[in-house]
This record gives sequence, structure tokens and C-alpha cells, in this order.
Amino acid sequence: MTFNYNAEALGVHQAALVLAATNCQITTQMIYLSAYVTYENAWSEDFEPEFEVEEGQNVDLPLRWSSTVWLTTKGGGMDMMAMMGMGGGEKTWAPHTDSDAYELITPQLQAKKGDVLRFYADISSGWLNLFYKCEGDADWTYQNTYITADSIYFIAPISGIYQLKFTGSSVSVDDFVGFLKPLDWAILKEGDEYAAQNADVIEHFKDKKVNVRYNRVLSATQQSDGTWIPRAYTVTLPYDFDFTEYNEVDQAYIFRMRFKEEYYKQFIFLPDNNPTLMQAGRAYLVLVMKGQLNLSATNVTLSDTVVDDEQNVVNSFKDWFFEDKLTPVGKWKGTYQSISDVEADTRNIYGMRDDGSWARFQSGEGAEQHNLAAFRGYFEADVSSQSPASMRAAALPGTYKTMMEKLNQQSTNAGENGTNEEMDYEGDIPFTASAPSGIQPTIRTIDANGTSRYFDLQGRMLNGKPDKGIYIENGKKIVK
Repeated sequence: MTFNYNAEALGVHQAALVLAATNCQITTQMIYLSAYVTYENAWSEDFEPEFEVEEGQNVDLPLRWSSTVWLTTKGGGMDMMAMMGMGGGEKTWAPHTDSDAYELITPQLQAKKGDVLRFYADISSGWLNLFYKCEGDADWTYQNTYITADSIYFIAPISGIYQLKFTGSSVSVDDFVGFLKPLDWAILKEGDEYAAQNADVIEHFKDKKVNVRYNRVLSATQQSDGTWIPRAYTVTLPYDFDFTEYNEVDQAYIFRMRFKEEYYKQFIFLPDNNPTLMQAGRAYLVLVMKGQLNLSATNVTLSDTVVDDEQNVVNSFKDWFFEDKLTPVGKWKGTYQSISDVEADTRNIYGMRDDGSWARFQSGEGAEQHNLAAFRGYFEADVSSQSPASMRAAALPGTYKTMMEKLNQQSTNAGENGTNEEMDYEGDIPFTASAPSGIQPTIRTIDANGTSRYFDLQGRMLNGKPDKGIYIENGKKIVK
């Protein structure tokens, strides 16, 4: 008999063998089979002491285990599997307890959703309670109670950093294998003030397996009646981000820019070919339908490379669909670093505003000054950077709506053809209501010669210092 399963797929694989009777004198039998697959470098623990210990003595628990009066001793006689004729041998070192008033807690271990931690429980006349807790949880979650000796498989319900807790009576646990030792943490932070720190982190951990903690959260907008208004963001991450758990429950979708439709003034986004993975270095438009997404990740490889041959944006969806014309007009790109207004102007970069429209960055006298924030996506138009700014702006006039083809949803404030008002777009800019999304305001209130300038809350320069009201002076909001 052969039990075939995918050896590349981690977790428990199960099957059943049915022995059918050929006459009424024999009862049909069913035998359950299972195969367990874990990481090649999986964490394991068998509690064997490093040095020889005198008979009858206890040993300390291994590093990072903790307990209240679970004693680690060497059992006498044969283990349960050996007594049942199922292999095994002389009992080895294992922590045990005779009272459910005590607890045993594992070290921190990391796992992805569906990963398995296997261990053996020797239960002579009592029981074993199993609890788990993920990093950040305040309380333990009860998993199960076991009353017979057996191999136990704990399957991670979500991706995260775990600890398991055991309580029980007349029970011991041993032979742990599965999950992984926690990796180093790479900490990324939002804001231009963290640009140098983020660059150092990426350089230090590039090409290494790490856990990433990134404090940017993508969320839909919840209304007073509990319903959600979808919200769109541009995202470029220096690591692969598993989108499966969000995609499977229709909580969020990922898109990439494909077309610039000049007639309707639209940037058209289509669903990505792989809806369950945001690849490192690639730019995405993320649409959050409900709840929120945490962009932190575990067991990923950090990359310092933004994909430089990014998605070509072509001139027209209509021309491609009906006439098979594919004329590149620019590229959909991402960045790990913020981009200044001067550089963005020179490169003909467009950013997304908080109304869902896209506008070209401007620099120079009289222009609203903004930086494109790090870890975002943008459109770079294919127009000569050698021409004057006024000529470049004239080559691509006006603003463009955001159109997501799969959902037939588009921004509404950039033209009369908008159809979906129940949409929000990232762009919490304090100085102007329609600044590009994810763009950090850097309004210049003091000229190089020391002359002060004053602005209203919409970012418009005032003729002089107001006698009363609310205005911006030297980057600060002033109320008179």
C-alpha cells in the first residue's frame, strides 16, 4: 500500500484505508493514516540534559521554558508506545506534573497559518489541558483537553509568534518538533523623520530571513451604523506579503496600474495576476473593503531592491481591447524612500490624492510643495525630463480618476463621470484638502533670504501675516 501526499506542503496530511469484507463473517475495518511535514530547520526539544545526571535527580528546564513545579525527571520502565507494541523504548527525560494547579509554558515560537507543532503526551490516569497565546494577546486561548497518551498536533490558526501552555494531572510531555525559533525583528516606521533609520534597517537585514514590524495600518472607514466604506492605498514593501487570509474572506484586494485612458481621464487598475501575494519591490493599489490590514510579517526575506522594470502603463484600454495597440506612456512604480517635490517634478511623477484623483507633482515658485512618502506607489509619465516644467505639464494636462476595473469603482471628484461616492482614498494632508495621497507636506514658510510666508489651511499663500484667524507660519498652525 502507498500513501501519496504532497511532501512540500507543511502540516498534517490524512487518509483512510478501508479493508472491505468479502463475506459476512468478517467486519469491514478502517485504518486512519497520517503524515506530518514540517520545516527542515524546525525547532525541537527532547529535554535530554547536556551532561550525565545521577539517578533520581531532577534537571532544569531548557532555556526560555518556564513552569510552576513541573519537574523534569527521567521516567522509569518503558514508555506508553512501547507497552502498546507500537515502538518506543526506555522512558527518557520529560517534564511532568501531578497537579493541575501548575503550568508549563514553551519558549516563543513562530509559525505561519497552518504550520504544525507536534509533541507526545504521556497521560497515565489524568488529563492534559492545552492553551496558546500569540504575541500581543493579553489572555490565553483554550485549545483542547486530552485524556489518552498520544502524539498531539497543534495547528497554528493564524500567522504569528506563539507560546503554548500546559496544565493537567498525572501527565508528561516530550519530543516537541515543529514551528521555528523566532527570527530577528526588522522595524520599519512611517514618516520622513525615519528615512535614515529605515534605510539602515533594510541595508542591515537585506537578503536575510526576518520578522518585520511595520507600523503602517491600512483600514476601511467604519460608519456609525457599523457598515464599512472601502478605502484605497498605494503600497510598495521591501518583503513579500502574504495576502491570502485577506483575499479569501473578501476583506481586501490588490491591483496594479495597467492603462491611462486619456479620453475619460482615468488611470485604470486591474486585479493582479496573483491575488494572494504582494511581491517585494512591486507597487500595488490596495483596496480595503472592511476592517484593517497590518503590514507586519513573519519569516520573510528583506529586499533592498525596487523592481526597476516595473509595469508598463499603456495609452488606452479601448485601443488594447479593440485594436490590439499597446503604446507605453509611462510606468507604475514603487519606492522605499520618500521622493522630493523637485525630483518628482523632474521625473514627471503623479501621486494619488485623497479624493482618488491623480495629480502631477509641481515644484518652484507658487507651487504647493509635497514629498511622496516612502513605501508608496506612483505613476511616472514617459515625457522628456529635459523640457521645461510648463511644457511637461501641458503634455499631460489635468487630473486623472482612479478606476478599478474589477469592481467598477472610481473616484468622483475629478470629473462628471464618477459613479461611486462610497469610496475613500488615503491622503490625510493637513494643509490642502486635495493633496496627493501619502504625500508629506513641506510648505516653505521662510525664503532663503529670511522673508516669512504665510498660508491658509488649504495651502494657499497669503499676502501677508493675518491679524486674526487660523493660518500656517513656519510649518505650524497659528490661531488668533
